[in-house]
This record gives sequence, C-alpha cells and structure tokens, in this order.
Amino acid sequence: MKIQVAALICCIVVLATGCSSRPAGGYEDNEEVVVVEEAMVEEVVIDPRRKNKNNYAVVRTFFSSNREVSDAGNIVSRMGDYRGDVSLGYCDVSIPSKHLIGQIESPTWRFFKPANPKDHMVVLDGGLLLEDEFYQRVSSEYTGDESQAFIFFHGYNVSFDEAAKRTAQIAFDLGFKGAPVFYSWPSKGKVISYTVDSQTMEWAYPDIKRFIKDFAEKSSAKKIYIIAHSMGTRGATRAISSLLAERPDLKDRLSDVILAAPDIDAGVFKREIGPALVESGAQVTLYASSNDLALAASKKVNGEYRAGDSSNGVALVPGIDSIDASMVDTSLLGHAYIGDSSSILADMFYLMRGVKPAGSRFGMESKSGKDGSYVVIKNY
Repeated sequence: MKIQVAALICCIVVLATGCSSRPAGGYEDNEEVVVVEEAMVEEVVIDPRRKNKNNYAVVRTFFSSNREVSDAGNIVSRMGDYRGDVSLGYCDVSIPSKHLIGQIESPTWRFFKPANPKDHMVVLDGGLLLEDEFYQRVSSEYTGDESQAFIFFHGYNVSFDEAAKRTAQIAFDLGFKGAPVFYSWPSKGKVISYTVDSQTMEWAYPDIKRFIKDFAEKSSAKKIYIIAHSMGTRGATRAISSLLAERPDLKDRLSDVILAAPDIDAGVFKREIGPALVESGAQVTLYASSNDLALAASKKVNGEYRAGDSSNGVALVPGIDSIDASMVDTSLLGHAYIGDSSSILADMFYLMRGVKPAGSRFGMESKSGKDGSYVVIKNY
C-alpha cells in the first residue's frame, strides 16, 4: 500500500507514567522494512503488520467518528473537535522497538523536536473509507482460529490523535489478534471543556449505539469486546444495555464489556445502569481506583461520587466483576490506567482469554464489603 508519510508530525503528550520497564510486543525478521526519513516527505510502502529493521512496528487501527471532517491535511488534522456526520476510516500507528508496556512514547520537548516513528508513537497514515471497504479491511485483520475485535471508547479531554495512539498501544501490548477499533466522539480535548464534553457525549449516544449495532451485524467478528474509559462509558453502557435488550441474538458476540474509571454517577450506576447491563446478558468488568484525581474533580463538578472512584467504596452490582485498582501504578492523575498500567493490561489479557471470574485471575485478591464482594488487583 503506497502512501505519503510526513515524518514532521507533532505528537500530543499523553500522561502515561507508571508503566513497566519491559519491552512489549515482538518483531518479525522476515517482514518488509519501512523507511521514513526525518524532516521530509517520501513515498514508502507500509504493511500494517510488524517491522523490525527500522526499529518500529506499525499497528493498523480502525475508527468510526462523529467529529466534523475537514477537506485538507492528514487524517489527524482533518478530524476536528466539532460535531459532524459519522465517518469510517483507518489509522496506521508506529510502535518503536524500545516501546515500554503502557507507554505512549512522545518527544520530551515536542515543540522543538518532531516525533520520529523510530522513537515515538506517531499516526503515520490514515484515511476515510466507504462502509463496504471498511468492513472488508476490518475482516482482513483477523488472525488465528477465532475472528475478534475490540471497540475502544475514549473519555473526556481526548483528541482524535490520542485516541488512535491509545488504541494501537492497547492492541500491541495485549498482543491482540484481531481488529483494534475506536470510536472517537468530538471531545474538545481540553481540560476546561468538561461540561461541553459531557453534553457532547449525550449528543453522541445515538451514533454510538448505531455503530455498535452496525459493527455487530456487518463485521465478521465472532467476538467483540467493548472497552470504555471515563466519560466514554456513559455512551457505551447505555448503548450496550439498550441494544442487547432489543437484539438478544447479539449477546454472545457483545458479551464482554470493560469499564475503566467510569465517570458515571455511582448511585445511578448501582440502581439503573449496572442492573440493566446484567439483565441484558453482558459480562461486565468494572475497574475503579481511590487515587483517581480526575474523578475526584468530577465529583466536585457533578456533586456525587463516580462509579470509577472507590474512595467511598467500590460500586457493587450483583453480576458485575468490580475490581479495585487502587494499588496499581497509575499515571500522574491516576485516571488513564486502562492503558498505562501493566497490571491492568495483564488482567485484561487474561480476561480476554476467558479466565473468569476476576477472582480467579493472577494477582487478584477477593474482598468482602458491607454491600457484597469485590476483587483487589495487586501491583506486580
């Protein structure tokens, strides 16, 4: 696949400290080499599989988005932060050979030194696709005996660029043999825009539900994992519970829902959202932490504890695996652990391979609270 790659791309720094020092992923010696020269534009050939001689891999991700799309520039600059029509497409993201599990490598001084795919995660290429081509390309990513995909729903204050990189990083670190997909709703990507993002998530919900339904019907994936983070859990949980109530025939394919640091009113989650998910047949895993400063701030804005904040106790719903992740290494704000904690990634690895319930997985300790039992994940 011939593409035009601009090596002079600015990276957006993601708060991703607290990662393991172990290199992640593997590189095949017999695959083609991608050559990208710094500070120039060159026609190259990229296979969305892994490389080694040029010291980086390439992970192909797919996306659906209801961000406004402009006509000029690369795929990152085209995907804006205003509301728009639904579009489908793909992004190729570089993973440097010295990549660390949980890390999204970016230039330390990004305004003075451009991102280099040999050292940093960079969105190298991407484009929009018509629906038929989108699902054909998604199907071409399946490997192994069972076709599978995951759909990642990002949270508040996340740009399109960040969402693409986080999706590629999770897929690479998990060694995921399937299609990594993300849904990018038009977050403003700014800390000060919390209330705007909150309203936009409400607006985005119908499109989120429609995409999950379309993906389940039109992709050939036999297993589809839903991974939602922070504010993205609001749209994902409503969509899954509503869709499975309407289409119980999709339950076996959409049965696993992973909620990380859900920015949802804890009382509403325990009384309404959680029971609705359980009733729909979804198998739900909820990660929470008492060290999540972003959700602590959300409580001040919204007036109530969030389901992903365990400082007032873990949100317990019968039928949901609730996990207290307070002991794991996390980012500066303790909020992005869905991707930047090796402990959480390891637990997701086992979860996706069918090791259930949560208490039976490595590094877990069962606890009993006044409202029921939950699991504590240890840092290792």
